[in-house]
Amino acid sequence: MLPLYRNSDIPYVIIHPVIPSHIHIIELLLSLPGIAEKEEYGYEFRIRDILCRLWILLIGEAEQMSGKGMPGRSIEEIERLKKMIQFIHEQYMNKITLKDISFSASLSERECNRCFKRNIQTTPIEYLNGFRVRMAAQMLSHTDNSINYISDSCGFQSASYFGRVFKKKTGKTKAGQEGGFLC
Repeated sequence: MLPLYRNSDIPYVIIHPVIPSHIHIIELLLSLPGIAEKEEYGYEFRIRDILCRLWILLIGEAEQMSGKGMPGRSIEEIERLKKMIQFIHEQYMNKITLKDISFSASLSERECNRCFKRNIQTTPIEYLNGFRVRMAAQMLSHTDNSINYISDSCGFQSASYFGRVFKKKTGKTKAGQEGGFLC
């Protein structure tokens, strides 16, 4: 863990489901709850094995990132980005504007956009919508709540807007059985 933990050039690793090497990381992460819930003989060792493989993959990603160099990243900028992301994670269920996000880190809206683009290659609103979709997908997979309730709980203006954003982000239209999604 130390190569990743001690590398100050890489304050975080972003895992994108469209990058082939990242898909394996996501699959490993998603397998953990099922193994833990079943509690089959030796499950603790299976979890430990998966966590070790995850660390190896994450350290590999970090080495690739540090080799590329990350221009424009200062400690101050990373701290501002963390504040904005934390704000989004805490407030996603409410109406949030770009102004609200930028205000959370004492930035202008333009600088907020630049900070997100420079560091995580997306806009604050795209990140917000992606996070909302992830939260909604969890609710769709693990509850019997209505689409209206879920879209409202995740901060979407309406169920139809939620459906459009969900399809754009996932390529899917609704949750299927066992947390999967149907086209």
